[in-house]
Amino acid sequence: MEHDLATRIASHPKYQELKAKRTRFGWWLTLAM
Repeated sequence: MEHDLATRIASHPKYQELKAKRTRFGWWLTLAM
């Protein structure tokens, strides 16, 4: 049940986009330090 939900969320295009933005933001913060 939990795994199925996690799989559905992970394959959602909006989630992919959000994850990419968060990763990019994280790198930006790292470089800004």
